[in-house]
Amino acid sequence: MWLLGGKDNSGTLKNDVWNTADGVSWTQITASANFSARSDHASAEFDSKMWVAGGHDGSNYLSDVWHSADGSTWTQSSTGVIPARAEHTLSAFNGMLWILGG
Repeated sequence: MWLLGGKDNSGTLKNDVWNTADGVSWTQITASANFSARSDHASAEFDSKMWVAGGHDGSNYLSDVWHSADGSTWTQSSTGVIPARAEHTLSAFNGMLWILGG
């Protein structure tokens, strides 16, 4: 299981990455991923990679898409291709990634 960014209990936006095999013991993979700190983004697993799309950076809605095979190294796939959005869903289905709502 993976945790990618978000907002902590003080309201600070994060771009950290964590994982766990059991939901009890967590390991921080990076304190600062290449994608900007954000909340209300969407993430999914597809093509043996983790994907992060959109969200809100505290001032702006985002339209960027990032992927990583290891949680540490993140590559931007696109920006501006999808309309900026937050509180959406990202799902893998039928060999494609789907963005729903926002």
